[in-house]
Amino acid sequence: MTRLLTPDDTDACVQLRRHMLRDSPWSFAADPGADRGSDPVHVAAGLADPEFAYAGSFDADGRLVSVALLKRETNPKRRHIAWIVSVYTHPDARRQGRSRAVLEMLIENARNRPGVAAVYLSVGDRSPAAQRLYEALGFVAWGVEPDAYRIGDESSSEIHMRLEL
Repeated sequence: MTRLLTPDDTDACVQLRRHMLRDSPWSFAADPGADRGSDPVHVAAGLADPEFAYAGSFDADGRLVSVALLKRETNPKRRHIAWIVSVYTHPDARRQGRSRAVLEMLIENARNRPGVAAVYLSVGDRSPAAQRLYEALGFVAWGVEPDAYRIGDESSSEIHMRLEL
């Protein structure tokens, strides 16, 4: 089941967030030791904020296994832009269409927000499957940020993408 998440889903979101940062450190700018997305108070506030939309997919046991977040720009000159961030599907639930489902839900949510003209996201160069999914949904790469993340002596670039609504 895929649906928009509510403050009642806070604990499940925090649990999955903590897992994703450990499982896929190259995919997220956040660090497990200093992450607002792992703080239940911050997450509950975000889930209640109408400027955000969290979409999640649950397995047959009711466990949150896939998530993504849509947030609209707050600057009046950039209110026409929304961002999809923190896209993640647990390894046990991959290749089941869950990421696509949460992304399609958030894209539709963005389309229904008056004035939103485009959705942006970024994907790491170490995640070619995610990039292919975004391209299949209509996102187009518009630039590359070299050396965006470093873990130890290793570096990763971010590919910036845009979907015109």
